[in-house]
Amino acid sequence: MLACRLYWRLACRNLEISARADQVSADVLSTPPACPFLFPRVESRDERESRVGETHHQDDDDDEDDDALSIRFVGESTRRGAFIAEPTAFPALMTMIGREHILVVVAALSCHGGFAFNLPNLLPNFKPPTNGASLQNDLERGLLRAIDGTQNGKTADQRTQEGVLSIVKEMEKSFAPKETLLTNPKDAEILDGDWWLQFTMNDDAYSVVDGSEGDSKITTKQFKEDAQGSISAGGIKVDNNNNGGEGNPARQSFDVANGRVVNEIETGIGLVTVGIAFRPSRSVPRRALASFDTGTIATKFGLTISLDWIFDLRAKIKGSKESGWLETTYVSPYMRLGRGNKGSVFILTREKDLSKLR
Repeated sequence: MLACRLYWRLACRNLEISARADQVSADVLSTPPACPFLFPRVESRDERESRVGETHHQDDDDDEDDDALSIRFVGESTRRGAFIAEPTAFPALMTMIGREHILVVVAALSCHGGFAFNLPNLLPNFKPPTNGASLQNDLERGLLRAIDGTQNGKTADQRTQEGVLSIVKEMEKSFAPKETLLTNPKDAEILDGDWWLQFTMNDDAYSVVDGSEGDSKITTKQFKEDAQGSISAGGIKVDNNNNGGEGNPARQSFDVANGRVVNEIETGIGLVTVGIAFRPSRSVPRRALASFDTGTIATKFGLTISLDWIFDLRAKIKGSKESGWLETTYVSPYMRLGRGNKGSVFILTREKDLSKLR
């Protein structure tokens, strides 16, 4: 393995390249521009003065490494700044290039703008997370810890509920989705696919911004009766406490392009499947109006029961097929938060197994 040490001095006039392995040297008289894969280190004035005019390879102090290569830009400039790249910056490249290749010449020419050589950036272009991204990740992890082991909220005590709501409100406030989430196809892509319902509860303090939506006649009476760990699908209450803690949360599949959502819930009697058509609200951004139109129960005994007639009957009684709405108040590639027209709070994740997210 070659050990490589690069020394750079800004605004320098003389370039000396020496490769001890092959005794190759070259001089290029020009001032090289900044090289993208080097790291800054500021030298003291004494260090600068001691290095001015130095044009030769280091003394025999490094003789223990016969393959050492060095690139040094030196000159009379007193501008501050010396750049050093340690050997660990080039492991992949050094394993590919043998001793007979003049690696150091190519590296030097790539840093010089006047040559036709282009050495690719040897370091990945990693961007450190911003404070916002770090906070977002911390909030998601904190929320997952808070809801873990609560059987979709069924066993969450008051203290747990308060903690969950506190984190939810912070996420909704700090990282609200774009208002075009449902109207811009590009923005809506993040909703597509399967989501798993991990927590359900009622927020007594939640106030509806606008309970009506044209002639939809959507009720906003809060769903308080045993709301924890339960959902209401077009008036049909379904217990969703992860099938008694067996790790079977409800699945919600979004098809944004066709305006369809399918909910699948594993219950004690079988699999309940509910089909929903949705459209964006015209008055409240990020709100989807839901029309429950199909439903089946596939029992464990092989019998399938249709629920379509229930939805048809409700639509005739109310004079509208739209019987509910859901606002997406937070969404990331890993988690989605929503609030329903009856005050319920929903926490969904892309990953089915919550234990894998710990």
